Amino acid sequence: YLLAGIGDTLAKWYEAVVLAPQPETLPLTVRLGINNAQAIRDVLLNSSEQALADQQNQQLTQSFCDVVDAIIAGGGMVGGLGDRFTRVAAAHAVHNGLTVLPQTEKFLHGTKVAYGILVQSALLGQDDVLAQLTGAYQRFHLPTTLAELEVDINNQAEIDKVIAHTLRPVESIHYLPVTLTPDTLRAAFEKVESFKA
Repeated sequence: YLLAGIGDTLAKWYEAVVLAPQPETLPLTVRLGINNAQAIRDVLLNSSEQALADQQNQQLTQSFCDVVDAIIAGGGMVGGLGDRFTRVAAAHAVHNGLTVLPQTEKFLHGTKVAYGILVQSALLGQDDVLAQLTGAYQRFHLPTTLAELEVDINNQAEIDKVIAHTLRPVESIHYLPVTLTPDTLRAAFEKVESFKA
């Protein structure tokens, strides 16, 4: 559960920067939420590896407490302060798309959202973010490929289902400032699949 919480809470920052590209024009509470999302991202990227090791060793340490606080208190605070500007974008839509495949049911929400952040980064052409997160995910044991979620990128029928569900008009992926088509989303999945940190 800790690992999934890390993945879901990392999305607070990566989705917020899409939802609020000009935060200086927004109310102070929203800016506070965005600033907290960035601080939480930093805690998670810097302390999660140690916190996961401490959990494995059943040690209550500052790193473990900081990561748990970032997930529970920080994540809630970001959503409360940031309102709709710190909620969901493409990462959560990718999660929703993956849920159409029964083999992904065993993976927790945050695990699939974490993978969705990678797809969102690919869609936005953020290779630096993709490299940073791929490296971090490999250290934390979050998925960096569809294969780690038991999805075969070469199974066209399954990928088509995921893409169709992810691109439904009600999905938050449409908040991205890019033109979205099945082909662009497929290209993003393929980029993540072959990306080397």
